[in-house]
Amino acid sequence: MTSLLAAVAAALAMLMTAATAGTFFGFSVGVMPGLGAVPASSAVDVMNAINARIQGLLLRAPAPYGERSLTAGDTGGLSVRTLS
Repeated sequence: MTSLLAAVAAALAMLMTAATAGTFFGFSVGVMPGLGAVPASSAVDVMNAINARIQGLLLRAPAPYGERSLTAGDTGGLSVRTLS
């Protein structure tokens, strides 16, 4: 039973690591060259708009147990903290 739980935890950790790496790679290949192609003042405005949009989407996402904070340390420990 313990080895099964360890295998599931390891597989989940690998999956989450791959998803995070893919997100960073996609951002660096897709967004950063576009920001580099525009003047600095425009790039700052665009990045602020992207951040506002992302934060707005995260705050509107349904969370069955209230707002949750999921960090890299939490996924390693397979735990989720509820913000108060």
